[in-house]
Amino acid sequence: MICHTVHIPYKFGQTIRIKGICDVHLGNTNADIRAFKKWLYENDEDRFVSFGDLMDSIITKDMKRYRKSSDATEGDDIIDESLENLYDLLNPIAKSGRLLNIGSGNHEDEIIKRCGTNPSKRLAKMLNVPFLGLTFLMDIILSEGKSRSRTIKNHFHHGWGAGARTAGAALTKYARSMAAWDAQIYWRGHDHQRDTKAFCRNGIRGTKIVAADQLLGLGGTWLKTYSSTTDPTYAETRGYDPVKLGGISLLVKPTSSFCDMKFEA
Repeated sequence: MICHTVHIPYKFGQTIRIKGICDVHLGNTNADIRAFKKWLYENDEDRFVSFGDLMDSIITKDMKRYRKSSDATEGDDIIDESLENLYDLLNPIAKSGRLLNIGSGNHEDEIIKRCGTNPSKRLAKMLNVPFLGLTFLMDIILSEGKSRSRTIKNHFHHGWGAGARTAGAALTKYARSMAAWDAQIYWRGHDHQRDTKAFCRNGIRGTKIVAADQLLGLGGTWLKTYSSTTDPTYAETRGYDPVKLGGISLLVKPTSSFCDMKFEA
């Protein structure tokens, strides 16, 4: 597991928005890449973190999940083509310094096991941003010149287990893991649910006991559950309920004491 630190300058009173990129599934015909691109570029001050399944990464050898009707790539080199298309999407925010990392998910992990290459790691190298893997810790240090700084501790995991069919089930599953890690913000993906929840935990700030929020965010997805044709999706064959597409954002506003923080879904 990697422990990574990033620095973000701020001005007092400013609200910083950090968007979570996960479960895009680029390369699948049912991924709404147009909506994802609009979300990426709607504000040129947003920062981004990523935590897996950016690419669908389902190849023809994957007999359980591969369907020709769901394969949006044109050539035989499914992974290379997906990498190039995702690079074109993310490079503008990476060049501006607003893409803080690339993470990995279970779909990319299948390519590592089947093909001996890590597509997420290759993408991070192409974009010249840190590759942090499937699960990682990230300290985001907000600095106002040299006089004031705030450190926000984040724990990321792409997610695990069979996909939860409701946001409530996913929140319950991942809430149990929060006690094992010293963090304020917890980011999870994998289940294609988009939801947030605030938990309260007592802590010490200076010499005072304070009740501080721990925030859990489920990152959503850009992959439609059902197709608009007679060809079923993988999710459709398993009877999953449709989900509303989109991602989540962490809003951080430094204050005189620390920060006001909330997820927006």
